[in-house]
Amino acid sequence: MITAGDARLLFRSSPDSLALRDSGTAGLAPGYIQTNVVIIDESLADDFQQFCRLNSGPCSVIFRGRSGQVNTDDSLGADIRTDMIGYRVWEDGRCAGEKKDLLDVDFSRLQTFYLGCSFSFETLMMEKGLQLRHILERKIVPMYETNVDLVPHGRFSGKLVVSMRPIRREHLQEVVQLSFSLPSCHGIPVHIGDPGVLGIGDLTQGSLGGVVLPEEGEVPVFWCCGVTSQLAMAKAGIDRCYSHLPGCMFIHDMRTEEIRYKNEDLNPRVVPLREEPYLASIVSSKAADRINEIETMVASDPGKRGVSNLVQYGSLLKAALAISHSSRIAILTGFPVTGKYPYYENDGITGALALSGALVESGRSRVAIFVDEEVLNLNFSIYQGIQNI
Repeated sequence: MITAGDARLLFRSSPDSLALRDSGTAGLAPGYIQTNVVIIDESLADDFQQFCRLNSGPCSVIFRGRSGQVNTDDSLGADIRTDMIGYRVWEDGRCAGEKKDLLDVDFSRLQTFYLGCSFSFETLMMEKGLQLRHILERKIVPMYETNVDLVPHGRFSGKLVVSMRPIRREHLQEVVQLSFSLPSCHGIPVHIGDPGVLGIGDLTQGSLGGVVLPEEGEVPVFWCCGVTSQLAMAKAGIDRCYSHLPGCMFIHDMRTEEIRYKNEDLNPRVVPLREEPYLASIVSSKAADRINEIETMVASDPGKRGVSNLVQYGSLLKAALAISHSSRIAILTGFPVTGKYPYYENDGITGALALSGALVESGRSRVAIFVDEEVLNLNFSIYQGIQNI
């Protein structure tokens, strides 16, 4: 089996390592950590590191080199100038070309950032017999720019980039658990299912890597991607900097087992939310259990009013997760109650107001409350009364 050192030597000694770019490093040297690479002037390094801290999902820093340092503390025999398939050269916010090596570049003022990569957890999946089609088809993993804003810092800002792997539905839970164990290499997926939620209209268009489309029984699963850092560098308009070629990573001597993470309380659980287009979410087992406990409490019926007949068990968890994905939320309350006289609900509005207040306070959602027109004044009165408490 090829080691990390073998792979680096292959890239270093190959007279035309760029010819290897079409398949990249996915699946190469299994069991070793792979990282994205950003090489920038030392004057920008602290700002870039803070940007990475604020956006640790796509830009988790595995190692930061000192000015002039061309190896890493875990891979002392490596040389970042020669030990990748190839390099991109960025000038004034655009890709100005590609190079086989950086031996003619003065590194005295340059610092190298090694950022976590999802290729690192692919080995764990393959060991379990899970097929990753971009590897089988020898293609660069598909990557897409999304509509999700990054947290800006200094000159650095932009949109989140994600990688996509088609995964069979029956394997979703296992895939999520395996990637969860490597949070510094992007960890669990950022999204499962409908690409439109991320602003991706067509998986056949706009990929920054290869194109691998989901087949029957497969779901598109999206992880944060380190190419996010390249687009952030481009937007910053840096005079000159360098990066890896997309899909062609630096391979460390560090093993994935050395940095695997386990926490039974936070063990992730995949929860389907809808079928067409398919959408699922992820919640920790601890949070899911607590929400289900609340649902059981809601269904208790000491007054024998038949409340339990209205409860669809499991729906509270799905509703909570659906809200977490929503930017606009509607709450319905205060409608007529069946009877001889036009009775109207007047206690539900207090719960609706409490829920809407919490959602608005989170800063993530716009909320509208809908009530029956005939009791609009009644509900306003209840709202004003609560405000005066």
